[in-house]
Parts: sequence; C-alpha cells; structure tokens
Amino acid sequence: MNIEKWPARMSSDQKQIALGMSIEDREFYCSLYVRNRGRYLMKYPGGEWFQVNNKKGRPVPLTNPTVCYHLMHKYWVAVFPSKYANFVCLDLDPSPDQENIYRKIKQWIKYPLIFQSSSRRGLHLYAHLAVPIAVEKLLHITETTCKKLHINISPGLCEIFPRPGKALRLPLGEGSYLLSPESLNPICTDPANAISLIQKNIKYHSFQDLFPELARRIDERKRLQKRGL
Repeated sequence: MNIEKWPARMSSDQKQIALGMSIEDREFYCSLYVRNRGRYLMKYPGGEWFQVNNKKGRPVPLTNPTVCYHLMHKYWVAVFPSKYANFVCLDLDPSPDQENIYRKIKQWIKYPLIFQSSSRRGLHLYAHLAVPIAVEKLLHITETTCKKLHINISPGLCEIFPRPGKALRLPLGEGSYLLSPESLNPICTDPANAISLIQKNIKYHSFQDLFPELARRIDERKRLQKRGL
C-alpha cells in the first residue's frame, strides 16, 4: 500500500475509499479493538512509541482518520484498555519456545483470531468474549489459567492483554496480517479484506469456554448458596 502517492491530507471519506473499506467495516474493527479512545500511542517507521498530546500536554483522543492511517500503514497505533475487556490477547514474541507456547494456547482457546503482530513475526492470539469482563479480573483469571497450563508468562516471551496502563498495538498495521491458525501463514495481506473475513468468521467465547474449571466452581457455589449451605 503506497501511501506516498496519496495527498498529504485526506478526508475521512478519502481514507475509506483508499482502503477499499466501508464505514461499517471500520466501525466493526473499532468495536473489536478500539474500546478506549481517550489516549493512544503512535510510532512512525524508524521512530519510538510516543503518546499523542496537544500543545497543553493533554492526551489527544483517538479519531477515526487516525485509525484509518494505521490501516493504511502510515504509522502504528497502540491503544489502552477501558474498564471492561471484550477479548483476551496472548502476545507471543519470537523465541525458541514460541512454537511450544502456541501449541498449548491452541489446545486451550477453541476459536482464536491470530495476527502476525509486526515484521518481527510475533503473534497476537485473540479470544473474543461473548460478554465483557472487568480488565483486572480477566487478567488475574487468565494468569491463573496460564500457570495451570504451564504457559510461561513473562516479557519477551508471552504477555497477556488487556493490561491496565499498558497499550496494545492495533492489528493489521504495517507488518501485521491475519494468519491461518494451522499454518501461521497470512490468509490475506490487505486490511480491508482481512476485516471482511473477520466479520464472516469470528466466533465469540463464553466464560465457560475459556475458564471451564472456574465456571464449574462458581456454579457449585451458587447451588450451595441456594441450599443455604
């Protein structure tokens, strides 16, 4: 996608046309991955991540045109979580243990959406939730589950998102592709086509799907409470 041939300033409509993506596609993408627009990080090729602030040093809210430029590969955008999460994302950095960790996660998460996270060939594995869960609660439950599954959670190896106060790079920016869960090869390299495929194939996980043992304990506790025990 050669953005150098496009005008320096483009309207939202022009960006949509350039991407070959409808407003509905963009809104669907944002509903999945942009839950908190209050502040965000940006990174240009060859640069470092920085928070986008106004002249008074206050965070600038994330706009739809900025999201479109991320998808047009002009720069990268990373967003912070809101209070409630609508997905769990396992961030696997390139490492000798990546294949082993991926195998364990695939045995746990039934219907993952998998993205190459960047040109470094890291992986972001998303389990989208049928019902949002408080971020801190979800993080604690996921950490406990990973420990039981012997999935080593540590920076540079595997991390869990959303994580309070920490931003996560949006998918489908430069170097990020929707991958086949079997081969880990790109299904397509065009963001608009990838979003269309996600809309057609996304499956949402219930709490029972992801955390069956905990769900059983909660149900048992409720039964005992009803019996007055």
